[in-house]
Amino acid sequence: MLQKLFNTLKLNKVTETSKSYAWGVEELIRATDAINFSAEGLNPHQIDNEIVIARNLYSKISRLILKNQSIRHFEPSLIHSVDDDIGPNIFLVELFLSAYKLAWESSVQVPNPELEDAHYFNVLPGEHYRLLKSIACTLHAKAIVEIGTYTGMGSIAFSQGIDEGGTIHTFDIKAWNLFSSHLNKELIDSKKVIQILGDLSDIDTFNKHSELLNNANIIFMDAPKDGDFEYKFLSLIQALKPKENKLLIIDDIRFVNMIDLWRSIKSPKLDISSLAHWSGTGLVDISNPLLLAR
Repeated sequence: MLQKLFNTLKLNKVTETSKSYAWGVEELIRATDAINFSAEGLNPHQIDNEIVIARNLYSKISRLILKNQSIRHFEPSLIHSVDDDIGPNIFLVELFLSAYKLAWESSVQVPNPELEDAHYFNVLPGEHYRLLKSIACTLHAKAIVEIGTYTGMGSIAFSQGIDEGGTIHTFDIKAWNLFSSHLNKELIDSKKVIQILGDLSDIDTFNKHSELLNNANIIFMDAPKDGDFEYKFLSLIQALKPKENKLLIIDDIRFVNMIDLWRSIKSPKLDISSLAHWSGTGLVDISNPLLLAR
């Protein structure tokens, strides 16, 4: 079907007056020449390369579909069935219902309203920061591990919901103060938020910090979505010890390159994207070791 679409694009003359549209189609046509659409005879590495190319093409196509080009931000995704996938358990359902009510009735205190992205803290649904705060509060979390510090918005939200005396350890490969950050020296010096520079998909780094990961009530993965980190990290956390009411939160699960990852998870899980982050929010019960498809 996809090959027929591309063949049609090659045969038909582009008549759209929009230069951006014409440029997109022409680029798409050139790129399709590099694709072998049959997976027969290909090794896994070649198949992975073809998937990457196809996703890039899909990204181009998706920008030609919408008439409304004024939408602030959109990404290619897919709708897919859920009846053939793992669903939630009562822990996830009750947690979400309680946390969402609290998130709806409360807000995140914005430490620096002057920053360009500050208004996203209290967008709900559409963003997840109020919900991150309320989940930490509902679980009475004392230890949180965040993967992906960036401008510190996740850390700020968690810091306002975590139990008194609790700590957020936030991992990144770049220091928080290299960005226009919502974090500040006072919060960092208080040790309520501690940044650790390191790649948790690396087994040596993971093992070095395994005690933090084992003790965490919540692990929040807002990582690079590069098709590599997330798979390696999820594989590693299968070795974590059981801990009652332990939660994994995964950001951006509706990105087209995250759907396979989300569906590979065979532990109880709940997709709450429609009421949380527009690009996807997933909750996974990892009270017992994480189960992944082979």
